[in-house]
Amino acid sequence: MSPLLKIARLFPAFFGKKKSHPFKKLEAKIINRCIVAELPEVIPFKIVNEAGDQYKGIYVIGLLIWNTGNQAITKKDFPKKNPLIIEIDKNTELAGYDVIPVYEEISCSLEKIETNKLRLRFDFLNPQEYVVIQLFVTSDPYVPVNICGRFSGQEEPIDQTALEAKASLSERFIAFFMLILIFNAMPVCFIALGFIYVNYGFDMLINDMDKIPSYLLSSVSTGVIMWLLFIYSRLTYWFEKKKYPKGYPLMADLELPIWGSVKAFFNTLFFGKKQRVSVSLFNWGEPVLLSHRKVPRKNANDWVI
Repeated sequence: MSPLLKIARLFPAFFGKKKSHPFKKLEAKIINRCIVAELPEVIPFKIVNEAGDQYKGIYVIGLLIWNTGNQAITKKDFPKKNPLIIEIDKNTELAGYDVIPVYEEISCSLEKIETNKLRLRFDFLNPQEYVVIQLFVTSDPYVPVNICGRFSGQEEPIDQTALEAKASLSERFIAFFMLILIFNAMPVCFIALGFIYVNYGFDMLINDMDKIPSYLLSSVSTGVIMWLLFIYSRLTYWFEKKKYPKGYPLMADLELPIWGSVKAFFNTLFFGKKQRVSVSLFNWGEPVLLSHRKVPRKNANDWVI
């Protein structure tokens, strides 16, 4: 066999050749984590559910259960001893739950079997069909969600911790672009300005800038704009603070500092971590997940936010 033919046979392995044989596979993915309602300890009120239970905070975890195989998975595939179980940490209270199918015709339900465990039932899921489960918890919105069970014809063990959604290519590009702007405004802008001063002088920068290389001018001009925006935001914040008593918190006080933002952009760019920015429902009055209504056919990835 020629070397070229051997190399050609390796291409399917590198480019992810799809499986042609029949197989069944269920995947679990976290699609969002949001605040539903949250009250600080200093406020003398509590959140009460229909059963009368009282809480200081309610958070929702969106969980996607997705048939990524090429065969339907039915309720008969699950033995009675190994049903499909969704489990959270025992120290986190499960305040409520709900399930939303991709089609209204899909019959599915959740049953609470322990304080931190749910049993998911559905009639069947065709290939690429899915259900979205809403888990309402009371303490840690970042608690891991574990899936376990066993069904006939499974390609891989279903026992797993639900995967966190990774940042998309566009989100990584935005993080990369913001990092360029931030680092250009801090060290690169001053380095370029010093290089211009040493080699050309500030007189040429003011009177005859056409003789200065464009990459130096663009670095300086972009850095100056970023610094002006930063100074403007700080001045606006200072004047807004003057309107209130000392120590009164503003929305800007909840924002990440500049180095915290740099760290967040690095995590998004290199590790695919999504930066979750969520505020209380009382602040914005916006729902965090779709309620019960007719849902048109969508790709499962459309749920990831």
